[in-house]
Formats: sequence, structure tokens, C-alpha cells
Amino acid sequence: MTLDPKMYLSISVPENLRNGLIAMMVRHFLLKQVIGNEYVASQAAREIMTALYGFHSTFAQIQSTSKEDFEKATQKAGISGIPVAGFKELPDVWHLVNPETPMCSHCGDVPLSNNGSFIQNLVVGSKCPFCHVGEFVLIPMTLKKITWTDGRLVDPSMREDYQFITGEQIPLDDDLIMDWVNVRIQPDLKQALVEAQVSIYGFLAYANLVRNAFSGRKESEEGLCKAVGWLLEDPEVCNLPVSIMAEEAMKARQYVEEREVTNMPRILKSTSVILPVSSVVATVVNPFAPMNERDPTSYIRTRLLASGDMADIYLGHLNDPFADKQETVIIKVYRDAEDTGMARNEAQTLERLYGSAETEKAEGFLHGFPKVLAYGPVTDSDGVVHECNVFSYTPGYMTLEEVCRDDHRVDIRTGVWMFNRILEMLGWIHQHGIILGSVLPSHILAQLDEHWIVFLGWPYAVHEPEKTGARILAVSQAYESFYPESVFRKKPPSPAMDISMAARCVIQVVGGDPITGKLPRGEDPLFETILKTAAGLHGSVPFKNAWQLHEAFGEVARSVLGPRKFHPSRVFKKT
Repeated sequence: MTLDPKMYLSISVPENLRNGLIAMMVRHFLLKQVIGNEYVASQAAREIMTALYGFHSTFAQIQSTSKEDFEKATQKAGISGIPVAGFKELPDVWHLVNPETPMCSHCGDVPLSNNGSFIQNLVVGSKCPFCHVGEFVLIPMTLKKITWTDGRLVDPSMREDYQFITGEQIPLDDDLIMDWVNVRIQPDLKQALVEAQVSIYGFLAYANLVRNAFSGRKESEEGLCKAVGWLLEDPEVCNLPVSIMAEEAMKARQYVEEREVTNMPRILKSTSVILPVSSVVATVVNPFAPMNERDPTSYIRTRLLASGDMADIYLGHLNDPFADKQETVIIKVYRDAEDTGMARNEAQTLERLYGSAETEKAEGFLHGFPKVLAYGPVTDSDGVVHECNVFSYTPGYMTLEEVCRDDHRVDIRTGVWMFNRILEMLGWIHQHGIILGSVLPSHILAQLDEHWIVFLGWPYAVHEPEKTGARILAVSQAYESFYPESVFRKKPPSPAMDISMAARCVIQVVGGDPITGKLPRGEDPLFETILKTAAGLHGSVPFKNAWQLHEAFGEVARSVLGPRKFHPSRVFKKT
């Protein structure tokens, strides 16, 4: 492969390649002839290198070194008598050095030479013309390493992560990790990692991003540190057959090799989801391309977030490890082939709404649903085809289901802004002939600080059901009681269906009973009445559309709470 300079310019030149450059300098400056001793000639070249770059150099420094730089460095090193031709010829081959430059397996020289009229650059496997013994081989070099915290690919010189937990620094290299956790790694696990030739940070990446070993343990640096130490040291965790440990270590090695960018050519079968970017139904030409080949037209998953009724949800990013910033995305992988239609329906419905919002310049409604970045079939490592959708990702949201977890609720003022936002979105969606059909606590995301609402659950949406005869094809078993009777009677979906489910969601999130509509003690009965009515608990939903309910609900809120104003969200434990 031909490396993009963005991949490696900031990378430090390894010591063995630096020695190869010294050998090339000895040849082109004729230092052995000038000085008369091979060892002293090498030492002289090393002094020139130090004068040029100090004791370490990057590929960017190597490739920007000029004739004048060499002349100043030789003077600084006190070396004289170098032929003028050497200063003209060396920079031309010096600039060709990159991570794909091989070295002689015997003498360590590099296969570059310039005789003034012809530049020779021998390939891997060629016989070395300088020692006539060895052949040129490629030295493995990591260009982008994986962060075990969240799967980002970063410069290998980056030893600590300052982004994962705001204000904290998390170690990324093995020595710093072991100092950080201050434990001794369990001996059998240590041996398994050594035999698999996988680093500790590579094993942690596999444990975290594939096995989800640290799920729920990332609230602080201290909590994460304890979780890592527990994994590496705890006998219960490591009290497994050695064969299982060895197998897991090899899986960790494969996981890291598939993701880290190196200078080594290889063909790998990736277990990562790769998806071509497209605004139409896409096909995958090469779904298991090597991860160390840049492919800015595909996506790669990094971490499992959740498993829903029909799909697994992952964090991921564009498969461009050399981009200045890797934008995080959501990758939704449908598990069963029979869900292909619903996956396509989800993507096409969202594309339709996004196009309408742009055409109408209704930017405010773009916050209400995820933007589709790509969709299409993907083949996993076992040859099974899955439908995948890729969406934009904005951090800071949580589902209403998560808000209510562990017996929590919001206050009525928070419930008011939530219902207002939900009704505004439903009103606009219904105007475009779409019934969502799955307005459930697990499908409504809330941004509690900024007061935004995002709808999920788009696979179930139907388009103009009064014309097409479309029906809701599936219901969530966990929230079956949230659906109105019309769904089970196979009646045509209507705005009242979405309104009814939305009202039940709000009843639940303010601490009430979504089945009966009863609100917690102390809440104004006007709220209970209008929410029960909206939920259809007093018979059929009397509101023609979400806008009508929005107006009526606003009047109730003003009569009970006063003029509308911003209210910080409040979540607390039920009493």
C-alpha cells in the first residue's frame, strides 16, 4: 500500500531506522573514505544526526531536511572534507524515507542511493547491494494505536487520554497503566498475554469495547481505575482454564491488529461493521477490508451501547483513522434477515423527514430525529448478512426509560416541557403523513439541560396509512400496555395513536401510572385530567391532532404554573 503522509509525519522515527539513515549518510558523504575508519565514520554520521534533530526525530523532520540543513549540521558536528556532491545527492533520497522503507536484515542499511543521475530504491525482498549478505525487510511500525477507553485511533506517542473523562488523564500505555492501577497482573493472564503477543492496553481494549467489562464503571477516573485493577488482578475473574485465557488473549490480539494502523501489508477478516456512505440503498463491495487501509467511505463500529428488540446499537466512527477528528456515529445492526424491510423503512422515513425539514427551512425540527448517514447490507465475519443503519450522534441524551430507572421521576414542570416538545414534534411529523407507531419511553431521548427531544423507533413508522392501508407491523412486548386498543384491532394508524402513547410516557416520567393515568399525590388534577384524556383513558382521544392538544395543554400549564418560562430539569427518587 502507499501511505498517505498524514498517517506518519508526526510519528517518531524508530531507532533501527534511524541507524539505517546513519548508514545511508556514511555512504553518500563518503565518511569512511574521508575519516579512514568505519566505526569512527558511523560515529561522525551519528553526531551529524544529533546536530540535525537531537536524539529523536519525526518523519516530518526527515522529509523537510534541506541541503543547507546538512551543511550547517556537519559544521556544528565539526566534520569537514565531505564532497559537495554528497550535499546535493543525500537530501533527494533522504526525503523518500517513510515507514514503508525497508532495512537490510544483516547490515541495517536502507535500500536508497543517489549517484547524481539515478536514484535507486530497492523493494522488500531484494538482495542488499552493500553487504551482499542480507535482504531488505520491512520493520513493523504502529502508525495509529487504539485507545482502550473508547476505541479512538491516536498517535502512538499519545500516552494518556484527556478526553474520556473530562479533567482526568487516563493512561494508555502498559507501563503507565500498571503504575495507575497499582496491582500485580494475575500470573496466568500475564502468561497468556505474553504468548499471544498482545499488550495490556490491547487486552483492555478488547475487554472494554467487545466484552463490555467496564460497563457502568466510567463515572470517574477512580472508578475506572478500580475496574481495570479488578480485571487484571482478581482471582475470580482470572480463575479460568489456561486454554480459555489463551483464547481470549488471541481474540484480543486479533481485535487490536484489525484496528491499529501499521506499515505492514496484510489481508484481514474484520469483525467490524463496515458500511459504504450513501444516501440511497447501498451494497458492500469489500466489507472486510483491512483496517490499516484508509477508507473514508465506510464506517467501523467500536463499542456496543445497547441491544433492542430487533437490533444491536453501537458507537462507531468513519473509517478514516488519519482524519484530524474522528466523528462519532451510531451504528444500528439488525439481527434477523426478516427485519430488512423495517431497517429500510427506518432509513427512508428519516431521509424523507430530513429532506422536508431542509426544504421548509424548519431547522428546529431537525433536532427531533437522528440524521441518516448511511444504510445498506453488511456481511459479518461468519458470512451472515445484516441490515445496518448509520446515524449522527449527539452526546448528552438519555431515554425516558433511563430517566425513570431505579424508581426515579421528574417534577411536573419538567414533564410539561417534555410533553410540549413531544407534541410539537408529533404535530410536524403528522403533517407529513407519517405515524410513528412506537412512541415509547425507550424510544424518546431527552436532553435535560437544553430541553430537546429526539424520537427513535422509526422502523415501525407508516406513511399515509389512510391511502396505503398500512398497519403497525410489530409492538414492543416490554411496553405492550402503552399501545391503544386500535393497534391490536388492526385499525388504521392515526395521529391519536401516537398522542395516546406519548401521554402515557409523560404520565410515567412524572411518576404516575401509565395504565390508569393516575398522577402522584399532590399534582394538580387538571394535569391528570388532560393527560388521561390524551392517553384515551376517558374513551377515544378527542383531539384532532397534536397541535390542538399542544394548545390545550399549554392553557392548563399556564393556569396551574403561571406564564411559560425556562425551568431547569429536575430528576429525583420517588417517595
